[in-house]
Amino acid sequence: MPASYAFPAVRRGDTKTLAVYLLRKGIRSLARSPLLQTGDVVTWTLRSPGGASEDRAADLDIGAGKASLPLTAEQTAAMTPGTYSGWLRVKGTGGVVTTHLTFSLPIVN
Repeated sequence: MPASYAFPAVRRGDTKTLAVYLLRKGIRSLARSPLLQTGDVVTWTLRSPGGASEDRAADLDIGAGKASLPLTAEQTAAMTPGTYSGWLRVKGTGGVVTTHLTFSLPIVN
């Protein structure tokens, strides 16, 4: 089951970077390590309040396990006010696609 998160509201015309760290925890050592591997494809999907979906490639920091989606002022200005929903998926090098996060993102005037 994917994690769920409600991002803070973003004003239209502002910049914002959505970011998450995808980490795994060792069963015995409890040490954390990055889940992402070289060759993984990470996609953010945003669904507008009207229901249209758009896939965007994530910026990746493989070593840290970080997947981010920078939103420019121009991009947020073009977004319809309301609450967007979405998910973050990882397609591993073996071709398996896993949803790691579902989220909401309010866009306000």
